[in-house]
Amino acid sequence: MSATWIARSRIMLTALGFAVLLSACESTPRTRSDYDPTADFSAYKTFGFAADQPGNTGERYTSLIMQHLRATSRVEMEKRGYVYTDDNPDLLLDFQLLTQEKVRVDSWGGSPYWRGRYGAWGGYDVDVRQYTEGTLLVDLVDARRKQVVWQGVAQGTVTEAKLKKIDERAPVVMAAIFSEYPFRAGDGRRQTE
Repeated sequence: MSATWIARSRIMLTALGFAVLLSACESTPRTRSDYDPTADFSAYKTFGFAADQPGNTGERYTSLIMQHLRATSRVEMEKRGYVYTDDNPDLLLDFQLLTQEKVRVDSWGGSPYWRGRYGAWGGYDVDVRQYTEGTLLVDLVDARRKQVVWQGVAQGTVTEAKLKKIDERAPVVMAAIFSEYPFRAGDGRRQTE
């Protein structure tokens, strides 16, 4: 085997490993959360949904994506001991969906041999990729005070394949968001998992 073949094989294996790592990271969204430390979480036992959500403003129907978000968030809230009600809930769940077009540029290669022979860019492979980043914000709003007391955020790449499997993806994304929620119904102490 030649040294050139071995070097190219290493570069290809490195690139392949990088691509596999990226695709693995994209299967689970990046999440973060924040909460109002002055809110009395021990006072919250029931929840409902905010009326003015995207796809549901004054309409006589609920969009399919909103149905998935409501169903999966309801499961997560009930796991934490909250009771769903339409009659004066303590907390209101509200959702925002945002998308943004982005460009990613990755480069690899560039051994000292190639740089010396062909200049600064000699031997580099460059991959330019355009993609859509999606952000889902889940707000828990104190219904009486009309103030957000907790917000969970998930971000990830939006693909056609993921959109076609929204019924499978929605529970995964919502579980990831609520893994950041540190309280249980009627208990103001932060829970650790």
